[in-house]
Amino acid sequence: MVDAAEPHPLVPLCRGGRRVRRYVAGRALPPGAEFGRVFRFAGVTAFVGYAVALWQMSIWYRRAWSTTIKATVDGAIYALLTAGAFGWLWPR
Repeated sequence: MVDAAEPHPLVPLCRGGRRVRRYVAGRALPPGAEFGRVFRFAGVTAFVGYAVALWQMSIWYRRAWSTTIKATVDGAIYALLTAGAFGWLWPR
């Protein structure tokens, strides 16, 4: 059982993924970049983190491909939301 004072075990993982996306987009794009460029970089990075990382479960550990496809669709939706947030909040 998780103590109420401790964060959920996935919280550090999500924070780490956010830092990676911020680093990649920050190194590739200057402040004031157009929304579309920020959206593309942040979206692709987020999709790799949310979805592509799960494909190995079906390849190596024989998880059902239907589960992996559903997780990939979820990852694409989360990546679009993440990319939209990055584009909206990117420094002008």
